[in-house]
Amino acid sequence: KRIIGLPGETIQAKEGKIFIINSGGESMFLDETDYLSQGGVEQNFEKAIGPSEYFVMGDNRRFSFDSRNWGNLPKEDIIGCVLFKVFPLTDFSFATLPVYNN
Repeated sequence: KRIIGLPGETIQAKEGKIFIINSGGESMFLDETDYLSQGGVEQNFEKAIGPSEYFVMGDNRRFSFDSRNWGNLPKEDIIGCVLFKVFPLTDFSFATLPVYNN
């Protein structure tokens, strides 16, 4: 799964796009076109993330069983971190932070 939302943020999906709303109320579009070849989310939703919680979504958004189904992920349940991208081998690289566009 991919971490989409951090503690204190609100995740909003509308019209197939995901927006991150920070604690100050600022909304940012999450541009995932560089690593997701499929379309966006099909259903609209809004989910607040509590302290020490994260919101995760699978890359196969249409069929993924993730935070949309079972809720926010507690911090203590995270046991690893992404260091580099392996597949496809032609794109082997170190992981980078996501870019949020308004």
